Amino acid sequence: ADPPAAARSLKHACDMGIDEACGNVANLVKAYGDGVLLPSCTRGDGLSCFMLGSLYYAGNGVARSLEQAAGLFQQSCTSGFFHGCGQLGESYLFGEGLPRDEAKAKGVLEKACTGGYGPGCFNLAVMHRRGIATPQNELLAQQTLRRACELGYKQACEGPAPPVQR
Repeated sequence: ADPPAAARSLKHACDMGIDEACGNVANLVKAYGDGVLLPSCTRGDGLSCFMLGSLYYAGNGVARSLEQAAGLFQQSCTSGFFHGCGQLGESYLFGEGLPRDEAKAKGVLEKACTGGYGPGCFNLAVMHRRGIATPQNELLAQQTLRRACELGYKQACEGPAPPVQR
């Protein structure tokens, strides 16, 4: 039995869209602790940091900790995993695990959007539409929503953006 190796394999399957693998990663973390993902996260694997951060955010397999989640999303983003940037931006935007900081949220969501993370583009579009940490700009909001839609984020394809989403 090699829980870290199993976590890496399941993490790869989860990244490929196999939902059962994602649940099994959570089960491994629950059984063996966050050490099954933390070493690879510490070595700069952004996906490991993101997955572990998501587990801490949800309290799935570990005790819920928004602060721990935000720190792991930061590591994920720094490693160039843009899903982590999107989640970090939301952490700043909603003040979850970090002090609320709309300007930092905007910057991190821009990085997520530029990196191809559709939900990051979506939230950035809502910020442009509502004038949150930026001048209100409907044209830029529409362009950013179009990008989110092109990236496969279906909610962005459905018309006017509702409130900022988590």
